[in-house]
Amino acid sequence: MRRTFAVAVLVGAALASESVPVRSQVDTAARKSVDIPAPESVTARPASLWVWVQSGPGSFHTDMLGGFAGARLFESGLRWHHPLHRSGGFSVIAIPDLITFSSLNRINERHAVWFWDSEHADSVLEQTRSPDGHAYGVGTLPLAVRAALDERKPLSAFLDLSVGLQYFFRAIPDDRATRVNAQLMTGAGLRVALGHQLEAELAYRLTHISNGGTAKANPGLNFRQIAVGLGFRPHKR
Repeated sequence: MRRTFAVAVLVGAALASESVPVRSQVDTAARKSVDIPAPESVTARPASLWVWVQSGPGSFHTDMLGGFAGARLFESGLRWHHPLHRSGGFSVIAIPDLITFSSLNRINERHAVWFWDSEHADSVLEQTRSPDGHAYGVGTLPLAVRAALDERKPLSAFLDLSVGLQYFFRAIPDDRATRVNAQLMTGAGLRVALGHQLEAELAYRLTHISNGGTAKANPGLNFRQIAVGLGFRPHKR
């Protein structure tokens, strides 16, 4: 009887000693999963949708790029901002223009006028060029990127580069050129936060429009533009 009782005591003590560390390990695992907070992730600003307009003085000529001088451009667009990379205070952002609308003024335009020629007793078609023509176009600038400093702060500076195509409803800047043209746009500016979901920006841009030598004539157009934009972020940070 005594021997049986001693064996039972020894078995009970062994079971008790095994259960204690198991309970301790479970409690420690529970504390690790519940009590210890996970590290907070740091991300760039959320995506936003922008509208912008730009205009400026007449187009200019350069020896390197050529160019038709004197034309004026008014352009607007719908742009999507999507952060690509952020490291410290430096951000890289995709800024494709989904669609742009352009209005060109003071470009060459051919006019055809019938008039009566008394010497030949017949009507004659005379064609003249007018320097005050105009053209309208639509386009897109899908290859676009921005490098920004302190993009998460209320005020930040940036550099932009955009490339795309423009289609005008007549050949520009005259009928020896083409309707479809490439557009290159680069600029620098400042962005300011107007709240949790609204932003505004002011930028200085250089814009080049040309057909790249795909037509009989490629005068090209070079513009210095001042652009203003307003952005809306659907979700708060």
